[in-house]
Amino acid sequence: MTLSDQQAAKIDSSLRDRLETAEREDLLRTVVVLNSANERRSEPFSPHPANFPTRQAYRQALINNKKNAVEHEFGDIKERLRAHSLILKGGNLTNLLIVEGHAEDIVTVLAWPEIKSMSLDQPLTRD
Repeated sequence: MTLSDQQAAKIDSSLRDRLETAEREDLLRTVVVLNSANERRSEPFSPHPANFPTRQAYRQALINNKKNAVEHEFGDIKERLRAHSLILKGGNLTNLLIVEGHAEDIVTVLAWPEIKSMSLDQPLTRD
């Protein structure tokens, strides 16, 4: 598959090699980093632990707040990815997603400004 310079700049060499030999309908699994407008902003929610009956309640409040913030920031792009028949996993607490789909759809979304980078998902090995 042919990539523009902009698309090629967002991917690692493993994904580039795989896309060069891929057919349009080949299924790929990628790790996607979404661009965040709030990367350097501190968390707006910082309650005092004493305001909660237990440490677990405090922890759950922090998790729920983070999930809401991530959904608010990335919910639209996740829906656009799903609309391209891509399967999403993760991305509930961070701007990282596992995205599965056809090579043609992966190449299409690479051009979107909301996609910061993408790499081929592959088993981790120990050197």
